[in-house]
Amino acid sequence: MSSAHAQSVPSGTCTVAARQRRTIRLLALIGLLWAAEGWREGSGLFALGTSALAILTLAFRSALRCDRARDRVAHCWTLFGLPLWVRGRTRLTSLKAVDLYGRTRSRQDTDGDVAVWTDYYTVLKGSPTLKLRATRNDYPNARRLAERLASGLDLPLRDHVLKGVRVRRPDELDLTLGERLRRAGEPPAPPASPPPPLRLLAGGGDALALRLPAQPLSWWGYLLAVAIPAFMFTIAWFAHANLLFLIASSAFTAYFAYTLLGSFFPRRLTLDARGVTVRWYLRRLHMPWQKLEEIGSTYDGIHLLGDRKHEVLPYQFDAESSAYVRNAIAYMAWRHDRPSATAHVGG
Repeated sequence: MSSAHAQSVPSGTCTVAARQRRTIRLLALIGLLWAAEGWREGSGLFALGTSALAILTLAFRSALRCDRARDRVAHCWTLFGLPLWVRGRTRLTSLKAVDLYGRTRSRQDTDGDVAVWTDYYTVLKGSPTLKLRATRNDYPNARRLAERLASGLDLPLRDHVLKGVRVRRPDELDLTLGERLRRAGEPPAPPASPPPPLRLLAGGGDALALRLPAQPLSWWGYLLAVAIPAFMFTIAWFAHANLLFLIASSAFTAYFAYTLLGSFFPRRLTLDARGVTVRWYLRRLHMPWQKLEEIGSTYDGIHLLGDRKHEVLPYQFDAESSAYVRNAIAYMAWRHDRPSATAHVGG
């Protein structure tokens, strides 16, 4: 970051980004449940202490604090916004960009089963470099955190997770995909005939509809869909908990209808003036052009990213099909997401 960039950061000490880990929220929820049990059994002191501990747990945050006067950026743990423990520091004027990475890891247990996950982390390359672990298997939240850091520090964002490194300047982070494509000048190529197994249902200048064949779940997906409700049934049966049994049976029925049966139905992908829409079985996914800011693919599918909305197309595309769908979405975004269309929607 140059001195000019440093001047754009608010003066004094400010919190650029703060977040709370899911583990902390889970511990707080367990504490509140224990407190409720204490009140039910008449142990008011235990319940009061447990409630206070749960509230304190919820007040913990992992934050990045910026002090322009001292030319310092610090990664720390805070309680009620006050720093408790500094995990690392770097010079504000030494920062050049915010880099988002994803590292896929695997682990094999004694039975030979392999667990695979992806850790996402953000790197502030400076003197010294700060590495911030973002999330596990949650790219959208990792991307939002990286965008907050890039915007707050007035730095470009370099996304190494999506195929092909994406570099976005701070003033581009809130642009829609259509706006950014129009700034680039050259429009995307119009979509031609789709590659198999995609099938063209309707095509034209203003709309495109594709049929995506059904993709059943893998064997572990079916196993998980049955194992979780079965576990709930077992606990409810031995505990003689009628309410839990009713919840378990309802959850099993809903999950079976929503997930298992839905995996046997083809999808219909429609790109028109309203945005990106996918319909299959009882489900519907929709992303309007005015909210779509980024499109890219990772190991788990094609991501449609916005500030407050994120969707993953529910389909595992091969490389050729993925490139075709991403180009078609970019072309339709360039065609439909225009200032006149935005004003019309707002009116």
